[in-house]
Amino acid sequence: MRRNLSVLVALVLVAVMASGCTFYGKLKARDNLNKGVTAYSNKEYDKAEGFFKEAVKYDPELLHAWLYLATTYRVQVPPIKTPDGEAMAQKAIAAFEDVLKVDPKNENAMASIAGLYVSPLEDRDKAREWQRKRMELDPKNPEPLYYAATLDWQEVYEKTGQTGESVESLSDDEKAQLNAKVDDGVTLLNQALKMKPDYTDAMQYLNLLYREKAKLTSNADEKKKWLREADGLALNAIAVKRKQEEDAEKQRKMLKSTSTK
Repeated sequence: MRRNLSVLVALVLVAVMASGCTFYGKLKARDNLNKGVTAYSNKEYDKAEGFFKEAVKYDPELLHAWLYLATTYRVQVPPIKTPDGEAMAQKAIAAFEDVLKVDPKNENAMASIAGLYVSPLEDRDKAREWQRKRMELDPKNPEPLYYAATLDWQEVYEKTGQTGESVESLSDDEKAQLNAKVDDGVTLLNQALKMKPDYTDAMQYLNLLYREKAKLTSNADEKKKWLREADGLALNAIAVKRKQEEDAEKQRKMLKSTSTK
């Protein structure tokens, strides 16, 4: 019986010590997170990186530290493509993937990865892959549909040229492939607009995709039809945007009036 009591006491001591270490680790993690946020705010990114790495070392489940670490890398990615920028983008992607290990449903991390694959890495297939993951995560969110459609437009626009000047040099197969890309983008944007009828950005890109349809057809009547559709969407987007701005201004004035009473 005495032996069993000794074993029980030892187990309790081990549990208490482990609990103390866990609590200490979480305190250290929080301290490093706070220091990292301060350094990040001061744009001292090297210091911030060090603090955030210490934070996740002490508490691997501290989501905010992982997010800040990934964002610290992301803000250092230059707007133009450079070898250093690509290397930093890869570090940011790896860090956002670490975020997803802690929080597999973190849509901000997925969106950030998709954005980095667009620029500076210029890997649209990978970007589409991550936008699809966002769609699967939240089928009611129109944003990933919109961003996937913009990738379709970019790819087609680069091949057709600003005014369609490059279309003549395309083979029939190439035109068919580009038309399929356009149709994919149109489908995605129509789905997005069903979810959010006042989504003006989606309207504008649908307008642009219709203009690509006009470039790719040699039929004059079809060309006019697509351009009419495009013009109608562009005007509708402007009208909806204007109404949104007017409504926002009314709301602002109402809140201001309420706060002064």
